[in-house]
Amino acid sequence: IGGGAAGISTLYQLIEYINTHESSEIYHIILIEKSDDIGPGLAYSTQSDTHLLNLPFSKMSPVPDQPDHFSKWLADEKNGIK
Repeated sequence: IGGGAAGISTLYQLIEYINTHESSEIYHIILIEKSDDIGPGLAYSTQSDTHLLNLPFSKMSPVPDQPDHFSKWLADEKNGIK
């Protein structure tokens, strides 16, 4: 999995799992991405005006138990933009 939306979501969930399970193990996580940018991925890098999401943004979330995580993050980010 690269550094697109799915890869970043997987990375986030992996870190959450490690942080919530006690272990004396030392983990090394390597994210491999072929491009210079991390985040957008193929699904979100389109330039077409006809490319629509298949679900409302209010239900998009990298956090399974927080379906409104993305919309809350987006609202917080908008408040910080000047």
